[in-house]
Amino acid sequence: MKYVLIGGVIILAVFFIVLSKIPIGIEPLTELYFNNHTNLPSTIEPSKAYSFSFTINNLEYKNMTYNYVIIAEYDNKSTNIDNKYVALVNNQSVSIPETFLIPENFTRAKILVTIKGSQTIDFWVNQKN
Repeated sequence: MKYVLIGGVIILAVFFIVLSKIPIGIEPLTELYFNNHTNLPSTIEPSKAYSFSFTINNLEYKNMTYNYVIIAEYDNKSTNIDNKYVALVNNQSVSIPETFLIPENFTRAKILVTIKGSQTIDFWVNQKN
């Protein structure tokens, strides 16, 4: 009887150790999204400045430094709009305002916001006639 009780305690201890190593099911992630996406510019004039903003939200359960890059792609060309780093502690977010312009005539352009090594969001703009 004594050995059965000792064996049961050992099995129970191993069970709780293994159970403590199983993740709780919450996946770490980073949110990247446009603020007020319904008001993103859609038709623009060349060489005129336009604005938008986006948010990075750190839900990685650790402090993170994000390198974001913003570019405009149009007519087989690419223009670098911004390239910066932002450090966020867990559960912190930052809204980043941006201003951009496309310096020449174009047909259609894609504005991309990329967190290097992670994710990209984008929107399209047409040239105003």
